[in-house]
Amino acid sequence: CHTSKKLWSTIAPLPCADSNRQIYSPSLRMSTRICRSWQLPTPACWRTRGIRLTILCSCGCRWLLLVYHQSMLAAQLKQPAVVRLLAQAGYPVEAPFSLEQLLRCLSRRLRQSEGFPHEIGVFLGYPLEDVIGFCRHKGEGCKLCGYWKVYGDVDHAKRCFAAFDRCRDALYARLLSGSPLEQLVSAPEFAA
Repeated sequence: CHTSKKLWSTIAPLPCADSNRQIYSPSLRMSTRICRSWQLPTPACWRTRGIRLTILCSCGCRWLLLVYHQSMLAAQLKQPAVVRLLAQAGYPVEAPFSLEQLLRCLSRRLRQSEGFPHEIGVFLGYPLEDVIGFCRHKGEGCKLCGYWKVYGDVDHAKRCFAAFDRCRDALYARLLSGSPLEQLVSAPEFAA
């Protein structure tokens, strides 16, 4: 239980429904020791819900994982303004669209940079206005700081942050009650 608690405290919100859309996890970091002592569910359990897990970076004894809903991430990254941002950052955005290719490019950029490439925000579902604001202002002068730095719609961000907190707390409570992750992902309220 201690390992699960430690792991869960590093997870940003996993699949969770708010009023009209799904919220999916940006990322989680966990030590190799935790990975070895905690088994991930079988891929089939995730795949039936459209959920994927990609290792973006393995740095020393830590992994950076991206847990995402495949069709939702693809839709986010196909938006014309997002495509322009990714093209400016050197991503392969020419047709045909390839989510896997974009994720490989993000992974490469993560390994080659000292920090996080700023465009990672569009992969994590952050509002484009906030990603652009972060890039433009180099992380300074934001209106609000929560799961990300907000440069645009503060009210929308506050609602998202509150939904993320509720989601994380609900899933954590279910995990503590003994529900395996497979059941959490399969729960009707978290259905894709």
